[in-house]
Amino acid sequence: MPPIVLPEDGNSGGMPLSFAGDFEYKYPSNLNLKPGTSLHDSIINRLIRMATRSHEAMKARHSVWNKIDETLTAYIPLTDYEKKLKQSDSTKPVSIVVPYSYAVLETLLAYMTKAFLSDNVFQYEGVGPEDTIPAKLLELVVAQQIRRFNGELAIHTGFRDGLCYGFHPSTVVWTEKWGRKVKIEETKRFTTMGQPLSSERNKVTEGALLFEGNRIINIDPYKYLPDPNVAIHNVQDGEFCGWLDESHLNNLLSDEQLGDLFNIKYLKAQGLNRRTSRFSSEFSRRDKDKVRESATGQESYYNQYVTKINIYVTLIPKDWGLPGSDENQRGEYPEKWLFTVADDTILIRAQPLGLNHDMYPVAINAPDYDGYSIAPISRIEMNFGLQDVLNWTFNSHLTNVRKAINDMFIVDPSLINVQDLQTPEPGKLIRLRRAAWGRGVQNAVEQLKVTDVTSRNIGDAGFIMDLMQKVSAASDSTMGIMKGGERRSAAEFTGTFSSAISRLEHVARITSLQYLQSLAYFHASHTQQLMSEPIFAKAIGDWPDSLLKEFGSTGRTISPFDVIADFDVVFKDGTSPDAGAVTLPFWGQMFTALAGQPELNQFFDLPRIFSHIARLAGAKNVNDFIRKQPVAMNVMPNEAAAAQAQAGNLVPIGAM
Repeated sequence: MPPIVLPEDGNSGGMPLSFAGDFEYKYPSNLNLKPGTSLHDSIINRLIRMATRSHEAMKARHSVWNKIDETLTAYIPLTDYEKKLKQSDSTKPVSIVVPYSYAVLETLLAYMTKAFLSDNVFQYEGVGPEDTIPAKLLELVVAQQIRRFNGELAIHTGFRDGLCYGFHPSTVVWTEKWGRKVKIEETKRFTTMGQPLSSERNKVTEGALLFEGNRIINIDPYKYLPDPNVAIHNVQDGEFCGWLDESHLNNLLSDEQLGDLFNIKYLKAQGLNRRTSRFSSEFSRRDKDKVRESATGQESYYNQYVTKINIYVTLIPKDWGLPGSDENQRGEYPEKWLFTVADDTILIRAQPLGLNHDMYPVAINAPDYDGYSIAPISRIEMNFGLQDVLNWTFNSHLTNVRKAINDMFIVDPSLINVQDLQTPEPGKLIRLRRAAWGRGVQNAVEQLKVTDVTSRNIGDAGFIMDLMQKVSAASDSTMGIMKGGERRSAAEFTGTFSSAISRLEHVARITSLQYLQSLAYFHASHTQQLMSEPIFAKAIGDWPDSLLKEFGSTGRTISPFDVIADFDVVFKDGTSPDAGAVTLPFWGQMFTALAGQPELNQFFDLPRIFSHIARLAGAKNVNDFIRKQPVAMNVMPNEAAAAQAQAGNLVPIGAM
């Protein structure tokens, strides 16, 4: 590893801050965190050292990720010859990326979306009987948070990055959305004798908490700063875990007004002298289009953005000059803190996490991890060499065809006028030179024979694509492609399809164990600890009868005290909801057989079997057709029933 140059103690590496003045901040815990003080700079130096160690370990993967990004954008930089070719004739084909890696990625994402992003994404169950109802109410609250904060879109990004780059980190933060609400205020008017006359209703606008809940923040793998001493999936075992992001200065000032940040006014005072982070170099091609300076030399829109380093750290407060918690007042035992450094120079957040689960609220999706690496190889990267060969095979054929369709001649310039031959118009007249008049036109011009040596390339490309499918588990059947040729039996197709699905289920199961389980736990724990306002929610889906009876068909208001319970996260194994559709004929025959046998009727639950068959067939709202009221039943004595049966008015169930 190359030598790492770190700032000396007492030097944050930024611009001098003495010019900024004193904004008289009141810092948390009565600390003196003004930029330039010893405590402020000491914390900055520690955090920069951590970030540098991590960045040096991760940046070796950036060049490979850039190539993956190129592969998924279906674009290859043009050569000088191809640029001239497009300028002369824009209809002529040039080199492209054959978007087969993209097709593989879309197939895998489609399966993951269907397997996980349906119904309630996160589901919970109570540990004991007394926890059943609170756990289901907690599930409703979390489901509403997912909808309000577009959690499914964030999870989809986590799926995509895990398949493209080998891993994706997400952090879960408790977010309060403040704004204004309109309320109706009623004013009553009275006579001088105190008798009520009338009332007047007015609309009053006042500040209020619009919504609160968990928000999933996607962390760009290019900007992730993990502890390099632990494997990618063991994030909780590391000393720290951080990432870079960018925020507009105005947003930071708003957060400071709410009390979440400090020292933002020092950032604003730096103006054009402010620097960006040393870790925010253009290592991602997605960042290359950002404008850093305007043409006039004035401050550009991009310069209004601040690069932040966010780091969760497990530290001993006494060693950092920080106060301990109530349970650790002397600060001699480790605690988890959150720090944010702006532009490598100014500390704008320093606070203990204080979360009940005592974990970094970071979930990692690494579906192809090996158990040891900090940056594992991704599924798309495994096909990267084959994708290069596929591109070359296809593009070399295009180049050869482009050359072959152009007329190529061998010309005797002493016999013909070459300028006439070069005239592109149809029906042209090619004149012989005076010396060749009367001698005929034979042997004056002869077309060059061209052999297409790439005629088999398209067939070879099909073989390469088939190999990429085998490596990635995105087979023809999972892509929805049915190849022609030899007819296959239903049993053969079912077995092949089931094998292909099982490989996808493996990837989905790892994702659920690593990523979704952690996200679900963080959502539930944060809600129980930090929820402050009641919300209204409705009961939907397959709910216990006791909960439906209490909850009602229209819903109710859930208070922060209603969700307190011991819970377990319901594990989703990654099975696609319609993966069992191939067994639908079997279940249909079984249901018919069971319904006709009274002995089996008493042993098997026919309504539940029917609901299962309906779901296999694609019905998602089976519960909407269940009777809410029990069917009225008439009970008659045995003698009367026997008489009715003898008269033919009653028939046994099995004989119907």
